[in-house]
Amino acid sequence: MHSISLGPLGLSIDYALIWGALLLAWAGCYVFSRRAHNPKACYQFASNAVFGAFGVGFFFARLGFVVEQWSSFDGDVLAMLDIRDGGFSVGSGLLSAALFIVYSIHRHSQIRSALLWSGVATSVVMLPLYASVSLSLRSASMPVPTVDALTSSPVSLADFKDKPLVINFWATWCPPCRREMPALARAQQSYPDIHVVLINQSEPPAQVKAFLAEQGLELNNMLMDITGNVSREFGVVVLPTTLFYAPNGELVYRHVGGVSDASLAKAIRILQAESTPQSNVE
Repeated sequence: MHSISLGPLGLSIDYALIWGALLLAWAGCYVFSRRAHNPKACYQFASNAVFGAFGVGFFFARLGFVVEQWSSFDGDVLAMLDIRDGGFSVGSGLLSAALFIVYSIHRHSQIRSALLWSGVATSVVMLPLYASVSLSLRSASMPVPTVDALTSSPVSLADFKDKPLVINFWATWCPPCRREMPALARAQQSYPDIHVVLINQSEPPAQVKAFLAEQGLELNNMLMDITGNVSREFGVVVLPTTLFYAPNGELVYRHVGGVSDASLAKAIRILQAESTPQSNVE
């Protein structure tokens, strides 16, 4: 499972773990501040440091992503600010958050012990959990069901394993899905060495054809999961979800939520890098 469904809302497993780590670190500040000479002040400064590091990390993670994908934004400031595409640079975020923690300890040395033990406790709990989730998702073989195309002819997903494969699960009623369609259409044109497959969830073909005509979209490899069984096989519970597979069927990357040209370009670059050794072997 790549995400968690919370009623009408959905949350990526990765984001759920980040929020869990934040809350655990906050709780750790409370517990370990009780041993300080002034527990109330220690807890206040330590919790401010934790939430401040989260905010700073979030800002610089987005900034780092924008710098990395500068050519994809083409000077569009609004697109740079639109974090709905889930584009973040983990390295930039972690480094800036760590520097903020160092700065906070320099200002308030009494929080050093509380932050240190809170960080240790959070890491002991969250790192194995993250590793187990990531390994379980990557170790599972890609399902290869037979799905009806928009033209009603059956298509086996096994036919797409000759190249790196991007599979997008979507529906016409989903606003982020509608928003990302032009980026996926451009990706099909820009990356001929990669299969970009779209699987519509539980909608009649006539409705999908009407949507594509209304939006003026030309998309290849449009498949129909009328029963929803295919999405369940792939562990998809939130739309849109985009999965990136190497030719050997290994899941290389996953993206829950809408993609943009920039976030799609980053994911495809990772996919190409992971797929190169497999191509060389073949």
